Amino acid sequence: GEQGVALPADPTTQTALFALDNAGALNAADFAGSEELVSFGFFQNAFDTRTQGIDVVASTDYSFYGNSNTDFALAFNWTDTEVTDRGLDTAAPLSLGRARQLEENTPATRGNLTINHFHGPFRGLARVNYWGSFFECHLDDVNDDPAQNGCGLPIDAGAQITVDLEAAYEVVEGVQLIAGVQNAFDSFPDENPFAGIVGSLYPATAPGGFSGGLYYFKLRADL
Repeated sequence: GEQGVALPADPTTQTALFALDNAGALNAADFAGSEELVSFGFFQNAFDTRTQGIDVVASTDYSFYGNSNTDFALAFNWTDTEVTDRGLDTAAPLSLGRARQLEENTPATRGNLTINHFHGPFRGLARVNYWGSFFECHLDDVNDDPAQNGCGLPIDAGAQITVDLEAAYEVVEGVQLIAGVQNAFDSFPDENPFAGIVGSLYPATAPGGFSGGLYYFKLRADL
């Protein structure tokens, strides 16, 4: 080093501290507890990204017959993320595969249509959810190999649509019984093509989930 301290080949943290202490370059007591240190991490601004998008939200309501009201709500999102600088001139550049994960792991398009119908003590809800296609580097098997496009286990998954249903009835003023189901038709994402190699039948980061339908009952009281 700059102070001429000779260190053994492939030194451990402990042997390096002792050698530097014996040479008077530092006081090993100041580093008590770090003798077994083998690695450490820190945050840095090694790469740059740019995200842009559009959000569209629209709602209206209509009464199809007396003593009823139906609300309609549409939400749509388009988002584009681009890694503009992978920090190739820094100590810890972003790998090609990690950059692709940042750009493509979240669907570029998402949206939902919600219909909420009210009639006296009854309320019924139906919602259609949409997630666009996405990319997952399974098990974070990222690399810098252009031939693999940065990923050893690439999953290019298609879009997914799910439907949520809910019904509620106000038994007395302020008290509702609610029953519903999320993903009523058991929609699943595209299967993992590497399931027979590393397990996991579906992509772990599928935005629409991979557990199928979820049924629930609730009692709600507004006091």
